[in-house]
Amino acid sequence: MDKVKRDRSANFSLHEREILVSLVQKYHAVLENKQSDASTWKMKEAAWESIQNEFNARSGGIFRSTKTLKVKYEGLKRTVRKKSAACRSELYRTGGGKNTAPPLDNVEEQIKAMITLSADGLESIFDSDVLPQNQEDTIDVPKMEEFLRIPPLQMDTTEVVESEATQNQVVLLVTNEFEPLPPTTSAETVLETNILKVDNVNANVPKKTLFDELTQAKLELVQLQKDFLEAEINEKKKVWEFEENERKKEAEFKEKERKWKEEEYLQIKIRKQF
Repeated sequence: MDKVKRDRSANFSLHEREILVSLVQKYHAVLENKQSDASTWKMKEAAWESIQNEFNARSGGIFRSTKTLKVKYEGLKRTVRKKSAACRSELYRTGGGKNTAPPLDNVEEQIKAMITLSADGLESIFDSDVLPQNQEDTIDVPKMEEFLRIPPLQMDTTEVVESEATQNQVVLLVTNEFEPLPPTTSAETVLETNILKVDNVNANVPKKTLFDELTQAKLELVQLQKDFLEAEINEKKKVWEFEENERKKEAEFKEKERKWKEEEYLQIKIRKQF
């Protein structure tokens, strides 16, 4: 089998890269659509045809085909992902020192803004690497002491009095909020009505024990832990599904690229025969 020399076009200049990225931003909603049905592919092909026409009209230099523009854009995205991964590894590298990761240029920054999720991934809010600006989304779990705090009993009192009938007991004189009694009521009856003994006050306190409150607090904490675990499982599931879709797209692109090369090779071989 004869080796066929692959036709290679000239490298893209910085001006051409800027034009390509600006046109991709214009059709970003179509080109980065994650669906893979027939209608979506047709829309993408039409978008690339429009990009080819506008690019060649604006560049004023070497003619660039749709295939060349696609390959260049995919190559730029791969470069952005590699540089972003290097920046993340340098960020979490121990030992300190200068950041040795290559920075992104202006064109690559624009591409990263379009594929942020693909380049940086999802940020977890459940591990120790959570960013400070995302800490406001975390749930503040109340401490155990707040569950067990019993508010003190408050009463409106005026003074402590002692009479012959209450020589051995301390009583509280409560402000009378009732209607005045008839004149026929004796002074001793009025005194007994307006005086509330300490023993009776304690008898009106709800009989909810400390053990019941502690049990309820533990149940609420267990429920919070369960909710956290379910949220973490759902988050990991979303990340796995996203990575699986990216792998499928990469495989589809490689398969299409292989078919393009085969077709190009067959065309060159046919031209040589004739």
